Amino acid sequence: MPVKKRSAASSASSKGKGKASPAHEDTPGHPDDIFPMVLTSATQELFGCLADEDVTGENPYKLLKKDDIIQDIKTRAAVSDFSPVKQIVLDYPEDELLLVFDSDFRLRSVLLPGCDTRS
Repeated sequence: MPVKKRSAASSASSKGKGKASPAHEDTPGHPDDIFPMVLTSATQELFGCLADEDVTGENPYKLLKKDDIIQDIKTRAAVSDFSPVKQIVLDYPEDELLLVFDSDFRLRSVLLPGCDTRS
């Protein structure tokens, strides 16, 4: 699932913090502010975002609590599906991040910090 990238996270990565740049950053035309992610079935169950059940092509949005993501990263460490975007999540100032299910599997799933589906 893609994740919306913040400038603070970009500068943190450029200072050697965090992990290597995601592969999509080398893809022409790919938005810089989202990160494709693959969530395992275990993660989907934990966060209530089961593909084709909780999130679908017709209803692809799910708000995830930042604290829940951080707890998952602490609990499951490197095996957490969110570990590649750990610094982005930690740097993000808001309480929720938007997960978008990509039913066409162009980007897989996407995490977009700061987007509000209520508007």
